[in-house]
Amino acid sequence: MRKMSPAPKYRILEIVTAHEVDGSLAANSATASEVVCTEIREIPDGTYKYAVAPLTEETAIGGIYSESQLTATGRVADLSRFISEGKYERGDQVVVLNDDDELTAGTLAHILAIDEDTDGRIYVTIETEHGEIHLVQETDIEATGSSKDLPEQTNSSSISVDTEGNVLGETRYRIVDRIEAHMRRHRDGSVIQTDPGRC
Repeated sequence: MRKMSPAPKYRILEIVTAHEVDGSLAANSATASEVVCTEIREIPDGTYKYAVAPLTEETAIGGIYSESQLTATGRVADLSRFISEGKYERGDQVVVLNDDDELTAGTLAHILAIDEDTDGRIYVTIETEHGEIHLVQETDIEATGSSKDLPEQTNSSSISVDTEGNVLGETRYRIVDRIEAHMRRHRDGSVIQTDPGRC
């Protein structure tokens, strides 16, 4: 029989402050380090990790964090900010157009979040097929015409690499919840339950 894990500490759309492993702020200020939970992953040891996306254009961080690296703010993001009326939608598959320090042209990824800065520039948080998360400009990618209608719960894995592209290891996990499921229920007219104690 599979051992039951405790419930995850944070929920989808919950706004949290991200910290580095040593407990220091992941950005220069509390405002800049605020991110929103977009996916909850249960690790085989019964702990949870969270995919987070930038909350504002000043937030230059995103990625995968454990519960010990996140602190609750008591606030929840509005789902509507993740529903784009522009060129791309969350879940769209895209291809990276140009090489840079972290990405190679031709890399396939799908969109996790879309945001616009005060100058009208569109920034897109993408996740590659290897589970790497990057923040790029809209002009750095191109849609392939496919989209990822992600299941609400599924088993998956991600590969960790260093800055030189060397594989460090593979982490297996079960996706407990993801923002795409909330968006799908929103489109279908379903009621999305949130924890009123955190709103």
